[in-house]
Amino acid sequence: MRISGIMTSKEKWFRTMQQGQHDFQKGNLSSAVKFFSLATEISPSRVEGWVNLGVSQVEAGYNQAALVALQQAISLAPNIMPAHMALGDAQRFLGNFDSAFIAYQQAVELQRTPMSLNKLAAIQRARGNPEKAEALFHEALRLAPGFTLARVNLATVQVDLQNFDEANKQLNDLEGLPLSLLESEEVNSTRISLDIYNRLQPSIDSALREGDLVPMKKALLAIPENLLQADEEILEGIRGYANSALSLSPPKESGTCTLPNDWPLIEALFMIPYVESVDAFLKTKEALTNGIKPAGDLLESINMERVVSAARSIHFEDLLDPIKAEMHSRHWHALATVGVEKMLPGQFKMVKNMSHSDTLKRRAEPHLVTGTFRQFISEIYAKLPPGLLRGLVVMMAVSDMHAFPDGNGRIALAWMNRELEAVGQIPAIFTHEGGFKGGFAEAMREARSTGGDLSSLVSVTTGAQQYSQDFCDQLRRK
Repeated sequence: MRISGIMTSKEKWFRTMQQGQHDFQKGNLSSAVKFFSLATEISPSRVEGWVNLGVSQVEAGYNQAALVALQQAISLAPNIMPAHMALGDAQRFLGNFDSAFIAYQQAVELQRTPMSLNKLAAIQRARGNPEKAEALFHEALRLAPGFTLARVNLATVQVDLQNFDEANKQLNDLEGLPLSLLESEEVNSTRISLDIYNRLQPSIDSALREGDLVPMKKALLAIPENLLQADEEILEGIRGYANSALSLSPPKESGTCTLPNDWPLIEALFMIPYVESVDAFLKTKEALTNGIKPAGDLLESINMERVVSAARSIHFEDLLDPIKAEMHSRHWHALATVGVEKMLPGQFKMVKNMSHSDTLKRRAEPHLVTGTFRQFISEIYAKLPPGLLRGLVVMMAVSDMHAFPDGNGRIALAWMNRELEAVGQIPAIFTHEGGFKGGFAEAMREARSTGGDLSSLVSVTTGAQQYSQDFCDQLRRK
């Protein structure tokens, strides 16, 4: 029985939901979250409130909170597809790609819609499965031929598949279609990146085949100015690292030793790392001497021996020049990735990528990488004194730009170690615990979260230099 003028719980829930939906449609997300949250308090057993709360939280960027709401919705009604879709979105935005994949897969199993298929395809692509992504994009388009987002994604995934002619064809087919702003930006970015790829590929082949870098230098100089815009947000972050480098006192000289003749191999085998002790190094060296055929991690490690040797052989002042620095870094990447499956030796990325050590950090837009790299060299790098602190700025800059599709950390580490050698210090080698999946990665995340403070990175790196010293001492005693 209802008393006149007093709403029942059901009516209050309904009106609260209406207000939340009104605010959501108007783009007032914080208000929508407030009303949907209130609706879940009024009637915790109504799944609609939890779904709407989770969806609005994802849209507002409250992804951690959205996980709670959406998991509650799924516990009440496991077969509601939108809840799984939104859960996948929240997990993806948090960088939890495996969890996002599970959620999107569940959504597709419940209902194969163009949007659910597109989202599952996108996460497959992010997890390194472009072939599976391509098939799902095709399925989405069979259901909705006018779904422009899936068409753009299908065109750009051709780059991941290294079907560059097909990518160009599909991008051309998008001309004149009513694309959203984000879709248009994605198409434009991929076009510019493909243009630069085509301009540089013959010279990269020449560098690998003959060791001649002159054609690459000429090709880099010939890139038109209109293709050299920079990513100002990324540069601003790098300036924070540079300011920290200038404010910190250079660390005291680490111990030095005469590096063994096979130092390039030692440094290379510690890149992943493939070895973590003198005994493991000597065992691997013996296996290589006996003719073992490198594959997998060993192949990638052995490739880095050539990179270290090449980086040690250049005129170090070359790196103060934007064109020469780009030429050398591309050459190093080409050497590092020869024979490695699905890599593009020497080429900057053509589609968006991320660092697995910090999935939430936005990287430079693909079409802005070349301009960003050159501006970094001329305006930031060239104005810093050589040594560890500048080497750490290089490390952070290369990581934040994420210029190459993969292998950025190794290229940056080879460069950083040359900074150390340039001032007479021992290079750094890292164990698993201290490297890109351990202490060094954590220190990089700390630098980003503190506006660029390199203090923790200095501590971790000087520790790695001491490890190098100890390694040299142990090797000498063998």
